[in-house]
Amino acid sequence: MKTISQPEPSQELDRYLSPVDVWAIAFGCAVGWGAFVMPGTTFLPIAGPAGTLISMLISAVFILILGTNFAYLMQRNPGTGGVYSYIKEVFGRDHAFLCSWFLCLSYLTIVFLNGTALFFVIRTMLTDAVRAGPHYTVAGSQLPTT
Repeated sequence: MKTISQPEPSQELDRYLSPVDVWAIAFGCAVGWGAFVMPGTTFLPIAGPAGTLISMLISAVFILILGTNFAYLMQRNPGTGGVYSYIKEVFGRDHAFLCSWFLCLSYLTIVFLNGTALFFVIRTMLTDAVRAGPHYTVAGSQLPTT
């Protein structure tokens, strides 16, 4: 007797970016530019040219390792998806759950770190308009602006 196989449900998702998605990507890029400003304003005065170059090369190696891993996972699971679906395919649900939550936590923490770059852009564009008054209060004392 011949059995008829049922077609597998499609795992493919629509590939679509709404205007809000495009805006979010552009905004994230604008705020994330602090990663490129920081080596010149923080690392260079402290570590010098050689130390800054070494730190950027070490960072590049780590990014290449991450990119290679993601490329491997994307080839192995060609449908649309993200970290959860890639890790689940290779290591199972428990590892995918942990990796996804740690990735979410890292994204949440980086928002606050890169948020300072947005204020830097506003301060640069509006100059003296945002320099009025104290910046913050420590133990009841208001620290003056510079």
